[in-house]
Amino acid sequence: MKSLFDGTDWHDWPERHADLFKVIVVLKKTRTKAAIAVGGWCIVEGLLFSEAPFDVLRPNFYVVMGLLLVMAGITLRLAAYGNLRKKEALSTTGVYSICRHPLYLGSILLTFGFCVLLNDFDNYLFATAYFALFYPLTIAWEEVRLAERYQHDYVLYARRTPLIIPSGRFLAGNFGWRAAMRSGGLTLLLVIFVSLVGIEMMARMMPPGY
Repeated sequence: MKSLFDGTDWHDWPERHADLFKVIVVLKKTRTKAAIAVGGWCIVEGLLFSEAPFDVLRPNFYVVMGLLLVMAGITLRLAAYGNLRKKEALSTTGVYSICRHPLYLGSILLTFGFCVLLNDFDNYLFATAYFALFYPLTIAWEEVRLAERYQHDYVLYARRTPLIIPSGRFLAGNFGWRAAMRSGGLTLLLVIFVSLVGIEMMARMMPPGY
C-alpha cells in the first residue's frame, strides 16, 4: 500500500485519471452493500454445508486468536470514532497519528478475526477478494477528498503518517466516548455482540463432525 499511495500528488489526481476515478466512486458507494452480501453469504454457505464454527465459549488457540483480532479491530475503530471530527477538522492525533486510515485497518482485523472463528477457509478467500477489490480504490478516493479539503495540511500529515500500517509515532489526542458512540461505536458493539452470539449458536447447532 505504501508504494501505491505515499508520495502521490492527490490534488489533480481525479483529472489525470478520470475514468478510474469514476470506477472508484461507484465502488465507494457500493462497498457497504457488498460487505453485507459477502458476510451474509459466508453465514449461509456455512449453514448449507454444515461447516461448524469454533465454540467461542470453549477457548482453544484459534478461538483466542480470532477474539484477539476482533478485539484489536474494535479497539482501532472505537479509537478512530472517538478522535474523528468528520468535515470539521483534520484528525491527526490519537490513533490517526499511527496511520491515516485506522477505520479500514480495524475492519480488516475484525473481518479476519471472524474468519478464524467461523473455521471455514473459503471465508478467507471471500474476505481477501473483497478487500483487494474495494479497499485500495476506496482509500484512493479518501486521499483525494482529504487532500482537496485540507490542502497543504494533509500533504504534511501524509508525509509523516503511514497509510494503513500502524507504525507512526503516537500523539495523544482528544478521545471522547460520547463522540465514539455517536459516530458508530454503539452500532459496532451491537453488531459484534450479535455476530458472536450467532457464531455460538451455529457452533451448538453443528458440533464438529456434524
